[in-house]
Amino acid sequence: MINSNLLCINLSGKNIINENNLKGKSNYNIQNIPLEIKNLKIAIMNKYIIPLFSKQWKTLYENLFFIYKYKNKVDNLYNLYKLEELKVYKDMLKLFEIMVEEHKILDDTERRLYNTTTSKEQFVSMIYKTTKIRLLPEYEVYDSIFGKPKREKSESYNLDLISKIKGLLAKDDITYAAIKDNILLKKV
Repeated sequence: MINSNLLCINLSGKNIINENNLKGKSNYNIQNIPLEIKNLKIAIMNKYIIPLFSKQWKTLYENLFFIYKYKNKVDNLYNLYKLEELKVYKDMLKLFEIMVEEHKILDDTERRLYNTTTSKEQFVSMIYKTTKIRLLPEYEVYDSIFGKPKREKSESYNLDLISKIKGLLAKDDITYAAIKDNILLKKV
């Protein structure tokens, strides 16, 4: 708790803490957070927390492709700085991944049930939930842009596009829309 005697307002209008006291030592343990951690927190906030609270599920689906990159960043920064709050961010990213996957499954299931059932024809269906097999993010982005290659037509992944997508996924502040635009422009 900050003592109100220590707060003073400067000409800029911002409250600042006057840390001067008779001992010459600060009463507060103000920790300087590295810029890369601040940027990571802002990115997680913009890509996951804000869209979740505003129920922008399409944005969350698209940002799910980047979650592995952010998990790795959190791990690397935790190994470097040993800040306990980074563990919270790692757990939060796991939670977002699970929530978005569950919502996607629920949304797909509802869509299939409502599209197949007519008012005249009522039937009971049994749904068995299995764990989804996840591909590497670059392959999932490829599938979402071009669709899965058809085995019966002997189609396969374009490895040049996969490597291009992988390079784009590694960039900071890249969005799904930017990746899609970049890949489609190069494809044409």
